[in-house]
Amino acid sequence: MDRSQTETEGHGATRAPEPAVGAAPAEAPDFLAEQVRAWEDAEGLVGSSLGTMVVEASPLERELAGELDAVRQRLAYYERFDSLINDSIQRSADLFQALFTEREAQRRSGASMVAEVSASAEAEAERRMAAERRQMHETLMGLMTEAGRMQRQVDGLIQQIAEAVTDLSTRGGSSYEDVASGA
Repeated sequence: MDRSQTETEGHGATRAPEPAVGAAPAEAPDFLAEQVRAWEDAEGLVGSSLGTMVVEASPLERELAGELDAVRQRLAYYERFDSLINDSIQRSADLFQALFTEREAQRRSGASMVAEVSASAEAEAERRMAAERRQMHETLMGLMTEAGRMQRQVDGLIQQIAEAVTDLSTRGGSSYEDVASGA
């Protein structure tokens, strides 16, 4: 570290070194620059107070004070960086929580949709089965009516045949055996 960077105007007090051009990354927050200015202001006040009490600091004290300032600056930078990391972690946790909540809402929505579709399909199946039962009942009733009509016709034919046989045998004629033998 350059001694000219740590000495103030002849008071022998030290202040934070000026950041070299390009020493801080382009992404360094303005907060770091504000911290450096605050340290410089505070040390200037303390240095002017101490300057009246202490005539001159030794080179070792100035070097240690410069190193202390550099460490303080790094500490401030790393604390800000740590804060940035913690903020990022918190935002990530919030995003994961929102994602989980959204997924659960979609799962519930999907489950209710499946239940609605299932209920609708069951109702449609029951409606179709009821329609098929009605149609089967109507068909069977029609067949029963037709069978009853045919049975009445067959009974009527049997009755007519019986009457013809009875009429034939009462008319005096021959019996069935005479007709069958050819006489």
